[in-house]
Amino acid sequence: MSSYPISRAGMDGSPGPGLPGWRWFQDRRLRTKVVTVVFVFVSVFTIVFGLGALAVVRTTSQTDQAAALSNNVLVPMENARAGQLVSQLSVLRLATAPHTARRDVVMQSIVSNDAAMKESIARVDAHLTDPVPAWNDFRTSWNRWLSVRDTTLIPLARTGNTLALDADIAADPALSADTRAGLLTAASGVVEDRINATTTAVSHDIQRTVRLLLLTLAVCVLLTTLLAGAV
Repeated sequence: MSSYPISRAGMDGSPGPGLPGWRWFQDRRLRTKVVTVVFVFVSVFTIVFGLGALAVVRTTSQTDQAAALSNNVLVPMENARAGQLVSQLSVLRLATAPHTARRDVVMQSIVSNDAAMKESIARVDAHLTDPVPAWNDFRTSWNRWLSVRDTTLIPLARTGNTLALDADIAADPALSADTRAGLLTAASGVVEDRINATTTAVSHDIQRTVRLLLLTLAVCVLLTTLLAGAV
């Protein structure tokens, strides 16, 4: 009689060596084996797809946050930088206006610029979730400029006394457009650092997700191949 076994079970009917699950799979009919292979493949594929979808949602959300921070904070800050400079130059233009009609035109431009500045500041405040000290300092400096401008500088500019106007502005550093521009530069730098940090985090998440998906896919292919070979 041949010394080779004719089945995977022992002569006494006990199962041969191996993992219980593997022996169960080997003892199934062909149809059951095929269904099992398909089920395993679909299950692993679903897990891979789900992980990828969650990663896409997470990275998309982070990317949208960075884009919103740029559009709704950095852009208005740059508009405020230009607007606060225009405000100071308009006062100087008012002082050098040759006649009343020209001064009225300059005053209209001042009012229009104030409205644009108010809108830019409100937009930043609405979307700046974490406080930025330099931005708060700018707002304080801007409010002081408006107060002094309306009560002192504009009445003085209407008289055409440019020397006195320049002296009053130079006497108080808080009234300088350069000072306010410096505060805006510092505030913009903080916001840009936050955007860069978010962008870097998104990049790292994408790299981790790709590695995880590739690893899971490799396991899926290997497991399916083994099961298919067993079939």
